[in-house]
Amino acid sequence: MKLWHAVIAGGLMAGAGDIAYACIHYTLVYGTPPERIFQSVAAGLVGREAANAGGWGTAALGLVAHFSIT
Repeated sequence: MKLWHAVIAGGLMAGAGDIAYACIHYTLVYGTPPERIFQSVAAGLVGREAANAGGWGTAALGLVAHFSIT
């Protein structure tokens, strides 16, 4: 396996574990839906008000941003 394959695979696994933990924790403890978690990541790019008003579109942006960071 090439080094960059391992880096990409590790980043995807870390990102998936991190976002899964956040979704499970915040849903169980605070009742926050996953859509809102993803929107909170997108808020760094588009602002809080725009992220919250954007629905699943900004949630998808937040999910892509999350995996781009990891």
